[in-house]
Amino acid sequence: ATLAILLAVYFFIDGFSTLYMAFEFRPLKGWWLQLLNGILGLLLGVLMIIGWPFSSLVTVGIIVGISFIVDGIFMTYTGFEAKKL
Repeated sequence: ATLAILLAVYFFIDGFSTLYMAFEFRPLKGWWLQLLNGILGLLLGVLMIIGWPFSSLVTVGIIVGISFIVDGIFMTYTGFEAKKL
């Protein structure tokens, strides 16, 4: 249960910082993926808080997996765009 709360705080911090970075990357192509990643991070933090005491073990695995997948998609896209430059 403590791990779930720590991850919820992490997702909030990660979501807000990713949103900030998305608006900094706004002139670049694909900035909306970073925005989507930040919104998803905030949403995952809210989901962790809502289902905290009851589904903490299952929720931690699923939500961390979703976060890793979305982060990986954004980083892959950013890598392809940087390669073009």
